[in-house]
Amino acid sequence: MVSATLLEVDATKQDMITDEQAQYFLDNGFLVIRSLLRGEELRLVQEEMMKLVKRGMKADPNDPYYPDYLFWRNERLGRDVFARVEYVIDKSDVMKALLGHPFILRSVEKLQGRNFIPTWDSMVVKIPENGAIVPWHRDAEPPYGCTDPRPIFNVDFYLDETNMQTCLWVIPGSNKWPKEEADARCKRPGFDTSDAVPVPMKPGAVIFHNIMVLHGSPEGNG
Repeated sequence: MVSATLLEVDATKQDMITDEQAQYFLDNGFLVIRSLLRGEELRLVQEEMMKLVKRGMKADPNDPYYPDYLFWRNERLGRDVFARVEYVIDKSDVMKALLGHPFILRSVEKLQGRNFIPTWDSMVVKIPENGAIVPWHRDAEPPYGCTDPRPIFNVDFYLDETNMQTCLWVIPGSNKWPKEEADARCKRPGFDTSDAVPVPMKPGAVIFHNIMVLHGSPEGNG
């Protein structure tokens, strides 16, 4: 594991990211924002998400949302485990509030400019003792020939606490690697963290991560 100083944003002390924090994100490919959701707002979102988790775990083929509940392989258990919910905002009015959170909108505007488009939403789930590995990957490569310097990135809201076994791991600066180098790194056997940093999170925190930064997560059975 590499040693790195993580720059973190405290959302209780500011209403958007600063220029320094924006530059850190551009350089490293990720940025942690602590304490964004708090109190009643956090409680409502947690309760609403738990409803979707319980519904997805039933895996009922008659459920109209059944195709949006995904199961991934847990090699230790030798079976697929519930791991993801697609299109959360379509399923919950409460979750729509996250799409228009003032801190997030101001911060995204700083990085992208006033005109930007949210294109996808989902929730990754790790049930205790039943987590699935998320192998090292990039979320996508930019379209061929794209020269726009503005980053494409995810806004990851955390509703539960994560530890070293369940958190996201990132390789700082890998958002700037050429495709060949990134592809070679992803082919290493196992979940190698020798050049990565863990990003454990508390409920209500957020990670901005560039789709080009290498990231992943172990099975999370600890």
